Amino acid sequence: MLLIRPATPQDLTPVLEHLRVAKLVLAGVEEHLEHFWIATNNETIIATAGLEVYGQQALLRSVAVNAAYQHQGIGKKIIATILEYAKNLEIEQVFLLTETAELYFQNLGFRQTTRDTVTESMLSSVEFLGACSDSAVLMTRALLKIRAAQPSDVTRVTEIYNQGIADRIATFETEPRNSTDILGWFDPKYPFLVAERNNVVQGFIRASSYRSRECYAGIAEYSVYVARDLQGQRIGDALLTAFLPALTAAGFWKVLSRIFPENTASRKLCARHHFREVGIYQKHAMLDGIWRDCVIVEKILE
Repeated sequence: MLLIRPATPQDLTPVLEHLRVAKLVLAGVEEHLEHFWIATNNETIIATAGLEVYGQQALLRSVAVNAAYQHQGIGKKIIATILEYAKNLEIEQVFLLTETAELYFQNLGFRQTTRDTVTESMLSSVEFLGACSDSAVLMTRALLKIRAAQPSDVTRVTEIYNQGIADRIATFETEPRNSTDILGWFDPKYPFLVAERNNVVQGFIRASSYRSRECYAGIAEYSVYVARDLQGQRIGDALLTAFLPALTAAGFWKVLSRIFPENTASRKLCARHHFREVGIYQKHAMLDGIWRDCVIVEKILE
């Protein structure tokens, strides 16, 4: 059975052997073992990932999956676990060096960066001082904080929503909203969350009423918007992951939305979170004088 857990001092020898087989750097592992996580199967280590913590930055290192267990999603699971752990440590930015897995980490939300974005203490680490070659690519990912929206977020939320209106891919609305309009979205019955990174709101997700009849009180509609220049970084995934249990806790049994058929990013987001595409409303409304269809998606909540 797969188990992902923090490493203990007793794990040091098998962790080092696991990394030796994977031909990864061993220097510094013992010093930073307290921030290592391991995946085991019947108590045998099959994957590792570790952090070196430098203030509010951290270096992700020693990511390795046993060859017999590769291509099963275990690497993504242990990385997701250690990034959540990093957030709990109030780390704001995670870095890594890679020579062969740039595309893999790019698909996990990491982006290439330069060494001048790294603190002096991290630059003095074993990996930066020569364990990884000069050809290694430096990548980074800022960690998201998902929290309830506050009135102080209104200006930024308005900006992001108006980008969605201007892009003509997410809503039938054509006139920009103002902060007073957005303040009207706050209702204790309906979850309203924002994704924050480095104290800046990156996107939001909110529920609203589906119908006024009492029999539909447990059904919510939802919409999710991410700042234009930050799309493609799985911010929507982070928001939806937190949003669905918030809906359940608020007493909703189903959530649905309407999506333009050509909005493939939103449709893929819903598919990843197991929404069902019910069908298509044809000629649902006009946008800029052109008839637009809508795909109806729904999810039954746990």
